[in-house]
Amino acid sequence: MELEDKVEVSESMRAVLDKYLKSFREIVELTVENGWVDNSTLQFSVLEISSEYALLELNFIEIVMSASGCTINREERWGRVKLKLESEAVIGVEVL
Repeated sequence: MELEDKVEVSESMRAVLDKYLKSFREIVELTVENGWVDNSTLQFSVLEISSEYALLELNFIEIVMSASGCTINREERWGRVKLKLESEAVIGVEVL
């Protein structure tokens, strides 16, 4: 399911948000089975944005591996994050 922004976001800001979301460690707080986030499935929708913060809804697939390294499960996950912004840069995150 494709997520759509609820507010208008510039392409440059969307690129900043996308790059940050594919590398921030706190996303593991949204996993349930201590798996990995499949970045190729990561989607987000901007719910609110200002010069100080962006409220986003995330959707991704969590990959759960067995001790032997085999994929045993792929589960869809949802969550929200609030990103602290400064001059079109992300300087902090809160997982909601």
